[in-house]
Amino acid sequence: MAKVSVTEDIFESLRVRFRARVRTDLATLEAMTALHPQSEADGKPLAGIVHSLSGSSGTLGFCELGERAARLEELLIASPPGDADEIREGFDDLLAEMRRIAG
Repeated sequence: MAKVSVTEDIFESLRVRFRARVRTDLATLEAMTALHPQSEADGKPLAGIVHSLSGSSGTLGFCELGERAARLEELLIASPPGDADEIREGFDDLLAEMRRIAG
């Protein structure tokens, strides 16, 4: 039987907790974006969730999620209002990856 180090156990525990967080964030993002992805009232909370995912995903081995979140974060910060289609595509890409991870 292979030995599993304490570090591996801790890392896997963090990944399990992160997946649970992704499920919660996914539900929140889906509810918020269903209303309107670019409304001023929702923009800051959306950007906060996306920023948090962007920063923590790669650390825990969810690199694709981190890349999608970083791309969307850039769009939310830099895009003029006319780029709604690009932002919507970014949200759709992020949500798809979140659904995959959430299982």
